[in-house]
Amino acid sequence: MINVLRKNELHNVTAVVTRYFGGIKLGAGGLVRAYSKSVMEAVGEAEIVEIEEYEVYEITFEYSNIKTADTEVRNNQLTTINKDYTDKVSYEIVSKDNRDIKKIFEKYSGKISVEYKNKQFLEKI
Repeated sequence: MINVLRKNELHNVTAVVTRYFGGIKLGAGGLVRAYSKSVMEAVGEAEIVEIEEYEVYEITFEYSNIKTADTEVRNNQLTTINKDYTDKVSYEIVSKDNRDIKKIFEKYSGKISVEYKNKQFLEKI
């Protein structure tokens, strides 16, 4: 099973195969072939997604500053992973090259606040 994962260059993956005994003894070679075939079929059906670790920041601002925030996000090629519209607007954003997002928005201090949230593994941008 591990050889199938290695041949497909899959990392940080676990394969679990459950076999219900149906009265036929397969032997060691038969079990290896059966388990490997199951893993190959699963890999063939699976959607392979590359992930990377990103630093997530939250920017918070008034509704009147949405256009400014959206422009900065777009111009700096940042990715918004979540938007929240309550009494204020909050975006969770990441940079594909992990630039310092605080520096991008520091010229808007008082209008747009930036807070580091955490590191997350996300689909590669």
